[in-house]
Amino acid sequence: QMPPKEPLPEKYFLFYGYLLPYKGLSLIKEAVDILGDKMQDYKIVLAGKGNDPILSQVVSHKRFVVFSRFIPNRELAYIITNAYAVLCPYKTMSQSGIPQTTFVFNTPIIASDLEGFKEIIDHNNGIFFKVNDAQGLADAMLRLIEDEELRDLLSYNISNFNVNYPSYDWVKIKDLYKLLFLH
Repeated sequence: QMPPKEPLPEKYFLFYGYLLPYKGLSLIKEAVDILGDKMQDYKIVLAGKGNDPILSQVVSHKRFVVFSRFIPNRELAYIITNAYAVLCPYKTMSQSGIPQTTFVFNTPIIASDLEGFKEIIDHNNGIFFKVNDAQGLADAMLRLIEDEELRDLLSYNISNFNVNYPSYDWVKIKDLYKLLFLH
């Protein structure tokens, strides 16, 4: 792991990946506006490339830190490890590798209640809110801000992810690919 070139805030929620409108970045902005001072010292880190129009509004916002570039794996590992939680407010999706990647670092996820997320995330390792519901996202974020024990419990449960979801475990996936190509 390697820290990014840009300074990270001490406490932050993270969105990473392509910064595109269907991934719900505008909901994060709305949720931050709803929370106001209830966000306490927490900030939002947006890490990745993309052209979501909301970026022009948040780039100078005091609650946002934007790394608008490709994030190499070593930096990404550091950013995910140090995040309080990862935000996945997608408005639509078919599937995503974000949960499996995030869970490698025992970091909880707050996600919209789309089926693609429900395959991997449950109440033991994350928090759901209704799709397109900025108030629901704000409520979920506040729940974690106010209850660090809940955040720690979710993180602990994630450490058992490969036991509970063996078909999504990266080591098992790697082993299956090796078998496929070696035979």
